[in-house]
Amino acid sequence: MARDYPGNIDIVYAEPDRALRNDLRTAIGNTGYRGVRETANIGATDGAIRLSTPDVLIFDSDMEDGKMLSFIKELRHNKIGKNPFLSAIAT
Repeated sequence: MARDYPGNIDIVYAEPDRALRNDLRTAIGNTGYRGVRETANIGATDGAIRLSTPDVLIFDSDMEDGKMLSFIKELRHNKIGKNPFLSAIAT
């Protein structure tokens, strides 16, 4: 299992700007991470988390005029996904 690290880490990256998503995917991929799921809006992010809870959520804090912060609040109150302690990184 350790030999699969970091390739076995599941990351959801929520960013509306396609170019930024591509750049981060490339940067993360260059360090060995392979499990990056990209989303462009809150609805898709919600769906990705409900489908399979990731290990890490990276998101644009200004996504949809700051509504992503309300999304994180719902996540923390166990209304979204199965892990209210999901690591969440705001950019």
